[in-house]
Amino acid sequence: MIQNPLQRIDIQRHGVEGFYTFKDWVVSEEPLELRIIFESEGLLQEKSVAVTMRTPNTDHDLGLGFLLTEGIINYTSEVEKLFHCPNVSSEAQGNVLKIVLKRGVLPNFLNSERHLYISSSCGICSKASLEQVRLHCSRPVVFDKKVSHQIILSLAERLRDEQLLFAHTGGLHAAAIFEPNGDLLFMREDIGRHNAVDKVIGAFFQEHTFLENKILFLSGRAGFELLQKAVLAGFGMVVAVGAPSSLSVELANSQNVTLIGFLKKEQFNVYTHAERLG
Repeated sequence: MIQNPLQRIDIQRHGVEGFYTFKDWVVSEEPLELRIIFESEGLLQEKSVAVTMRTPNTDHDLGLGFLLTEGIINYTSEVEKLFHCPNVSSEAQGNVLKIVLKRGVLPNFLNSERHLYISSSCGICSKASLEQVRLHCSRPVVFDKKVSHQIILSLAERLRDEQLLFAHTGGLHAAAIFEPNGDLLFMREDIGRHNAVDKVIGAFFQEHTFLENKILFLSGRAGFELLQKAVLAGFGMVVAVGAPSSLSVELANSQNVTLIGFLKKEQFNVYTHAERLG
């Protein structure tokens, strides 16, 4: 069982003097199963909703963020408690997270079908994918602030100073939530870019109930599945170091989200709703 996000291992490094043994840090990767416990018709029910490969830290953030961005729950206040299941094999210790919903709260598994629907590779067209996200958008986008170009250009460096795990391994994605003035609120790292987004959203909604005038920063590309999580959470601005896809641009445009990509030291591209930049 591995619960440390980093491991130190012996490797062979080749340098100017040839091969030599070197101790290096690598990021840990373990599966996490998410199980929901809820009451239905007077009986306790338990349902496994997902298994994801993740960096084993901040699992509570990941579990809450996943349920929120998949529309299975609406608010973190609907959750009674979270705990790692002790009644599993030694290999699975720490890798099964149980999420107990409060009495009277029913999980919306119909919304979770959106994830399976959109993740399918069975020839689903972009129009149908976008419509599935629109149907489940319960949080309105509220972003009425102007963000300066200088703030946008500074976000990557501000985040990099906080990426301690990445500094050791170079093997993690990061997602962060910033204020329009550039203040960093939350940052999470994970080997999976989707997990990093779920973690930072889960962390935010444990302390807040509504996203207003907040920026989601992505250390990589802005693909459609990450944009759909941002939209369902209620972000009005998404900034990515990498490239967006055509479908993520279409989704951001239709849902009133400012989408910025290819953020570099001195430049960036604005794909949708540039009116928020001042």
